Amino acid sequence: MTVVIQMEPLWGTAECVTALYGLPRNRLLELARAGAIRARKPVPESRSSVVVFCTADVRQWLENEAPAPLPSSLPLPRGPAVPSAGDGGEGR
Repeated sequence: MTVVIQMEPLWGTAECVTALYGLPRNRLLELARAGAIRARKPVPESRSSVVVFCTADVRQWLENEAPAPLPSSLPLPRGPAVPSAGDGGEGR
């Protein structure tokens, strides 16, 4: 039996959220300022304190509110990943 555990941090830095969801830092800050996602600064009076973002809010925004990409911006399919018969790959 195979067990797969998918874990996601509850809060993450901009770098963490970018790695998970692909949203750049400036977009995260815009969403936080607009109230679309929660952001916290553990030491508000410090200029160098890191800002963390609620990953569940980011995921929910992506699922429900993020605009769909334009068809022209989507990558073109590259064809089948499995070699077809007759391409010289038989018998290996």
